[in-house]
Amino acid sequence: MVKAVQRYETLRGHYPKEEADLITFMSSTPASREGILGGWHYVKDGMGFRLNLSLGWDPSLIYVGSKSSAHWAFDPGDGTPEKVIILTP
Repeated sequence: MVKAVQRYETLRGHYPKEEADLITFMSSTPASREGILGGWHYVKDGMGFRLNLSLGWDPSLIYVGSKSSAHWAFDPGDGTPEKVIILTP
């Protein structure tokens, strides 16, 4: 999903306005999960975007991106703040 958003921004010069704009930029058809993006939900957020994947009743995995920065986060869904996730290969 992140790569689809990045390809869109590279070719169009701006982030998509809605999820449906990403369909043609995806490298393959999403698995048979909910939603058109295989369970991911896209939201344009100011000068950037957020990709959100529900991990159950309340928690979710989030990718927050803009032209100047990007990070993964975990939202426990219990009212506490999102926690930035640092991934190391």
